[in-house]
Amino acid sequence: MIPIHDVHETWHSLLPLYLEELVTLEEQVLPNISHQPQKNKIFQVFNFPLTNINVVDLHLEVNCSPRVDLAKSIQRVNLELQGVFFYPTALTVQTGNPKTHRYSWMNFSIRVIDFISSLQPCIWRVTEETKYFIPYIKNPFFTKAYDKTTIKEIPIHPDYNYIIAPGDDKSYEFTNTILSKLRKPTIEL
Repeated sequence: MIPIHDVHETWHSLLPLYLEELVTLEEQVLPNISHQPQKNKIFQVFNFPLTNINVVDLHLEVNCSPRVDLAKSIQRVNLELQGVFFYPTALTVQTGNPKTHRYSWMNFSIRVIDFISSLQPCIWRVTEETKYFIPYIKNPFFTKAYDKTTIKEIPIHPDYNYIIAPGDDKSYEFTNTILSKLRKPTIEL
């Protein structure tokens, strides 16, 4: 787990609330199981400044296998540099079992989602597996009623957290339309 002092300062008010739980995880749980990501990569995503987040990707793509897909890894880094925050990469799973720590991380995840949506409204890309987090996103605006044509007419407000429904935006078209209307850089795949 990356040391708390290596976490970007914009997260400092959030993480200490969970310090005891994180120490228990690091000292008592993880040493007894095979897990992903590697210990030095857990919470690495919190090096990402909160103020740089334009999109939160809640796709549960945490590698359950110690083998890393280089192409996916490079694409993820490229997207992170463009303001995409891959929250699930902060979480641990038992090697080969993608949902093993899901409930262990639930309270922490809810707090992270509340924290981001309150302080840095953005676009949220959810899946069927992560849509249960939607009620914890502050000031949500749902894009479900829009299609590729009408998305251009979506109302824009800096306090909205735009929720992109599962499967609606595989190519980042909705995301880029909203980012453009917010006068933020678009995502290049």
